[in-house]
Amino acid sequence: MPGIVCQAARDLLGLTQQDFARLSDVSKKTINDYENQKLEPGRRILRALRETLEREGARFYVLGDAIGVVASRACVPGRG
Repeated sequence: MPGIVCQAARDLLGLTQQDFARLSDVSKKTINDYENQKLEPGRRILRALRETLEREGARFYVLGDAIGVVASRACVPGRG
């Protein structure tokens, strides 16, 4: 999952980088650097980020070279 897709999923879920860091047990700096294409984390961190986003309601879709993300409206804070 590219950093920009991670950021899109996090934004769809209404999570700040700080919230995401707490939920995924990954540092805010690592998340920021990844989303801004300054870092390519290892597999363990990528798995933690993806699993956290999926647990919070994000669903990822791959079609050829494209990756998309959707989030259930019920999962977005303040909606439901």
